[in-house]
Amino acid sequence: MKKFLIKTLVFLAPVLVFVVLCEMGLRTRESDYKYKSQWLTENASTVEILVLGSSHAYSGINPTAFSRKAFNGAHMSQDLNYDAFIFRKFAPRMDSLKYLILPISYFTPYWRLEETPDKGRVKNYMLHYGCPDHPHDLRYRVMIYDGLRPKMALGSLLGMESPRFFSDLGFLTDYTFQKRKENWRETGRAAAERHTDGSLDEDRYDANLGHARSIASLCEKKGVVLILLTTPTYKTYREHMLPEQHEKMLEFCRLVASGYPNVVYLDLEEDGRFQEDDYYDADHLNERGAEKLTSILDRFILDLT
Repeated sequence: MKKFLIKTLVFLAPVLVFVVLCEMGLRTRESDYKYKSQWLTENASTVEILVLGSSHAYSGINPTAFSRKAFNGAHMSQDLNYDAFIFRKFAPRMDSLKYLILPISYFTPYWRLEETPDKGRVKNYMLHYGCPDHPHDLRYRVMIYDGLRPKMALGSLLGMESPRFFSDLGFLTDYTFQKRKENWRETGRAAAERHTDGSLDEDRYDANLGHARSIASLCEKKGVVLILLTTPTYKTYREHMLPEQHEKMLEFCRLVASGYPNVVYLDLEEDGRFQEDDYYDADHLNERGAEKLTSILDRFILDLT
């Protein structure tokens, strides 16, 4: 038995070393999560406009187009739970913050990252932002749980840089007009279906409403204006929305805005100023659309002042 155990350990040792090297490589590799957490740690006190939210904000709001110092803290598929966590973490250092922009999309009231195909992103909040959620769930505490990705990991260990897909101020630079696919209009149906929760789960709705209200409450205490924003989407996305869910999204925004005097809601979902050339796909803006949306937001903020 002892010899068997020794042989087993000898056999497994290279595998364990390989796994540890992959984990180390993935943790040292630059990512938008790692970068944004570090940037906010070092620069939170300088930010006047903070953007949170999911990819609709990530690709749709470019901080360089604001008149004030802004930063985009959005991530792909980010839900309101992690929006609230990031804001709570850095709010005590944000002495200059005047405006928080929080996109509320068709899916937002029912979106919980852990229950989506993108749940592999959850670990980034634990490992890079220090989120205390899931303390005993190994899937969300190691980088390799959703795949070893050895080439990426070992490349990081060898000092090989991965392509950068976001700007210094957190804007997604990868969704460009030039990279747009010919069938971008047809993405609307699949995206809307992916974002539809046919059950209209009340528990998720109430939980997300609680997260949004906690953000609004903290903004009120800090004297910050919270701008709830529904970003522009193309007609092929809107046409495949579930009407009941869309109405619940509007209700969600009304409930948050009516409860706090510092909250305003800006609905640009069907705004006619956005044309086909402004979209990357049916529910995301490209860099042209982002420039336009951010300029609109900048003017909106100036009018609030």
